[in-house]
Amino acid sequence: MSSQLFLIVFVYFIDKVFNGSMDINKLNSLISFIGIFATFGGAYLGAKISGENANELFAKQLKENEKTKMKKIAVKISLTMDQPVVFMDRISKNYKEGRISTSLYRKFCLVKDDYTLKENAIGIFKEKIATKNPKQLKLRADVVENLESFKELVDSTLNSDDVVVLHKKQMEQFFLLRQVLKKIITLIKDDGKKEIANVGKNGERKVAMVHLPLEDEKVEEEFLEFFIQLSLLINDIQEWAQNVKDY
Repeated sequence: MSSQLFLIVFVYFIDKVFNGSMDINKLNSLISFIGIFATFGGAYLGAKISGENANELFAKQLKENEKTKMKKIAVKISLTMDQPVVFMDRISKNYKEGRISTSLYRKFCLVKDDYTLKENAIGIFKEKIATKNPKQLKLRADVVENLESFKELVDSTLNSDDVVVLHKKQMEQFFLLRQVLKKIITLIKDDGKKEIANVGKNGERKVAMVHLPLEDEKVEEEFLEFFIQLSLLINDIQEWAQNVKDY
């Protein structure tokens, strides 16, 4: 607006000067008037450029802060990911020699996009994936304790200000992960039995163990549901956490 007004005044000034219809007093007044608009226009232009630069710097800084917070979460999770991984390995050995690959769950389409199990998923797991039919799950007590520590880390992450940088899908994964961890730990504590076992080549070491009886089919199905969900969630979170760390 100010530039348009300045142009109109300038054209008017040129017209009057060349037509000789302006005396010296009017000319001085007009020059002063134009000077005011020129000063105002310059100040406005400078402020506009400065404001745009400030906005760009702020947006850039905001983006960098988000990256820093995202990497902080990724590093924190990655450094403690061995806790649920060890737990899953121990459970896998009860159902199959070696670790059960999460790709098998997707190969046999056991879960939906939101990680809920499809109909007859447990039956497919037992028929197509598992090679053992355990009557109880055997776990070292410290493995369960480490899983609890991991859950506490997930809780603290979700309760921190850093969580706002997570994308919608990542946020959903974290909330579901917390729920699944809580259900697994509660199930083990409520139905599991603790005992001291002799381990080692000659049974020279005593280790606290937790046994989860599976005679009740509902207990096993409930546990397997959470176990499959946990395996897939950990796999997916590991994947994006690694990508964030490498970014």
